[in-house]
Amino acid sequence: MAPAVPELTTFGALLRFAFELEKAAQQLCERGAVESKEERPREVFRRLAIEHGRRHALLERVRREQLNELILEPIHDLRGEDYAIGAEGLNGVTPHDLIGAARAEERRAERFYLDCSRVAKSILAEVGRTFEKLGRQNGEHERKLQELLGHPAS
Repeated sequence: MAPAVPELTTFGALLRFAFELEKAAQQLCERGAVESKEERPREVFRRLAIEHGRRHALLERVRREQLNELILEPIHDLRGEDYAIGAEGLNGVTPHDLIGAARAEERRAERFYLDCSRVAKSILAEVGRTFEKLGRQNGEHERKLQELLGHPAS
């Protein structure tokens, strides 16, 4: 689906990985919408797929409008292996397994965006706030997916 371990050494690399995260999440949610047998999971996955598409567009706008001159700015304190995308290899899985995989991706993305927000705030506060917002949204997505499993969100 996407590169396993990103190199997060510049803002450009950080944004490229964010694009990959959103693409992988959108594809996973689209698959969940198609493969889920019940209406509620299909609808949740469908909405999340749309949301991840919108988030990709938001990141494109951020890159174009706010980061063009900072694209080569070095990044420190982020380790790519902490955020490796892990949704590949999901052949022959149940819809329940897809919910679990989507939850894991949302948690990973939440951690990535919140960590990025701390790094970005030191260079450009508005971009840091955008990453923080995306991270909070990932937490909300994960809670919606958790509810599909019949467990209250923690």
